[in-house]
Amino acid sequence: MLIIILTVVFFIGLPMLTGNGGFSAHSNSTAAEITPIPTIATLTVKTTPASRALVPQPTQVIPTDQKIYFQVQKNPITSKITVIFTGSAGEGSISSADVKVTHADGSVTTGIILPLKGVNEIILAGSKEADRVEIIAKMSSGETYRVYDDLVSFIN
Repeated sequence: MLIIILTVVFFIGLPMLTGNGGFSAHSNSTAAEITPIPTIATLTVKTTPASRALVPQPTQVIPTDQKIYFQVQKNPITSKITVIFTGSAGEGSISSADVKVTHADGSVTTGIILPLKGVNEIILAGSKEADRVEIIAKMSSGETYRVYDDLVSFIN
């Protein structure tokens, strides 16, 4: 009986005390094979645009006698952006307006409005996300002004 107890202790108890497992048939694992469970990291989400190209810049103040007006809309079905020159305070105060649309993926679409030549409206490709629309107006005097710079989505 004593031999049976010593045999059990030798084959079962001794491996358990030395950390080799116990009842497993294959106890060849080394410490390098054991990997710890990774800890869960917290994720912080930033709401800033993916690129600086989508950050609107301040517009410039135009002299009161040269005020100009634009209407900017995005079609909720086609995502196309319509920019319309709707008038100015002074007769012939604007010679052209450069329109630039920057999409969330960084691609850019541009166009030009020429009110003195009867081109008062332009339609540019937009995206399903918010697009940045910039309008730089060139006055008849040669001065240029950033008159519109904003993100345009379907609710604008």
